[in-house]
Amino acid sequence: MADADPTQSVTDQFQGFESLDDIVVRGLTLQDFSFSLADNSAHNQLTITAAQIANPAIETNIVISGHSTADVNAGRLQLAFSSDWRRLQLHGGACRLMRSGELGG
Repeated sequence: MADADPTQSVTDQFQGFESLDDIVVRGLTLQDFSFSLADNSAHNQLTITAAQIANPAIETNIVISGHSTADVNAGRLQLAFSSDWRRLQLHGGACRLMRSGELGG
């Protein structure tokens, strides 16, 4: 996701997300955001919403086409949080956290 304005909600959609692919969203922590997952079965999409605790009207929405909460429950899509690196990482398949240098950023 591009550098978003922290005072505005943002939605980013990902298509073709497969095993061993990664999505990394920097700046999201369990201390500052509440997280929820929802299925949009009409469009075969999983939406992960991170709402700011201080201002719940401001959300970061990650929409992943071709996936659902069933993929998270079965371990086919994994979410990991890293408080020291302030990021949320989604991984297709086995979960792994990488240091910033390994992510190219």
